Amino acid sequence: MDNTFTKTAAPIILLLSLSLSILVTTTVATVTGQELDAALLALRTRGYSLFPNAITTTDLRPLLLSLNSTFTLFSPPDSLVYSLDISCTAPLYFRSILHHVAPFRLSMSDLRSIRGSPYLDTLVTSNPIFVDNSLVHDNGIVSESVLLDGVRVSVPDLFLGSSIAVHGLEGILVAEVGSNSNEHIDRLGDQPFVSPVASWSEQNSPASAPSAKVGLRGTSTLESMPKKRNGMRGQRTRNQRGFHGELSHENGHSNFAKYGHQFGARLRA
Repeated sequence: MDNTFTKTAAPIILLLSLSLSILVTTTVATVTGQELDAALLALRTRGYSLFPNAITTTDLRPLLLSLNSTFTLFSPPDSLVYSLDISCTAPLYFRSILHHVAPFRLSMSDLRSIRGSPYLDTLVTSNPIFVDNSLVHDNGIVSESVLLDGVRVSVPDLFLGSSIAVHGLEGILVAEVGSNSNEHIDRLGDQPFVSPVASWSEQNSPASAPSAKVGLRGTSTLESMPKKRNGMRGQRTRNQRGFHGELSHENGHSNFAKYGHQFGARLRA
């Protein structure tokens, strides 16, 4: 009887051991610094320079490297990132950059497959993106295009890595600021951010110089954008992103910790 039990139980125990071993060794895909750098380089070589600069000069880079998740980056053109840079405060700027990152790796094929619930979460948890597929007519040629909140994905699959997908946009995604999010933004705005525009120049950017005639989503102009708090860029207060003084590792880390705690818990749920 004992021998029969031993012969029957042995394969079961072996199977359970193998299953446990597989579960222990299985890890969630994460972004590596090498892959992120390759994605940002691909953006720069295709004429998108300010969005990669925004990632590397804010807390977004360490955030992407710390979360157990894959990501999709949607890059606006340089001219519109520049317009955003000179027209808003630090917390709204950072919120807008976060709005261009989805916590999933989605190729163009994946985006076209979104049907039933056409909303895509971003790192701004309260502001999902509406995904729509439409037909575009260009010089008599009809092609399928993906629109994100009405903005066309103009350079699909610009970079496809194991954990990151990157697409170029024709416009910029606007992060909504409502009554429920103002308090959240103000809490995140107690530390200054380094402006990516400080490193922009015609020499180091393959993109053309930002033009004041280009507006958000191709409809507004700089004249119709909200005026800066102090009227002139040179008079920004320290709570605005253009202020570069008194930056410290401790301050930057504390702001990163707020986002890491929020999105880390959400993505692991």
